[in-house]
Amino acid sequence: MDRFLKVTKAKLIVMCLATLLPIIVITALPPILSEHFKVYADLMALRYVLFVLVEGVIIKKITNYILILKKEEYANKAYVKLHDERLVFVKMKSCALTIKIILYVLSIITVAFGFIDRNIFYTLLIVIFIIVITLVSTLLYYHRKY
Repeated sequence: MDRFLKVTKAKLIVMCLATLLPIIVITALPPILSEHFKVYADLMALRYVLFVLVEGVIIKKITNYILILKKEEYANKAYVKLHDERLVFVKMKSCALTIKIILYVLSIITVAFGFIDRNIFYTLLIVIFIIVITLVSTLLYYHRKY
């Protein structure tokens, strides 16, 4: 349990620092990018919506970590939830299925955009390539580790 609290404290520090990254990106990048690229109004609105969502997730995690560090009962529940075998199994299965579905859908979209736009086709192809490389490298890592 002590290790769990130490890790939670480290995660809290990282998340507090992570709140700054979206703020820096949303304030520093627009002046730099507007000189070189055309900025669309609808993308500006979408950027602020994504900013609010990302900051909301970060703040939710920060409050969760603070509750774990301050309340012993909440920490015990979080510890049990984190180490519950059934929940870990369900999470592993759902993540594996999600990766398969994402690869399948991206492959279909890539083939479809191969007939429409060359830039989108190559971008999606690179995304698929990165996902496959990440998947294979993590599989090899865990195969050797266990």
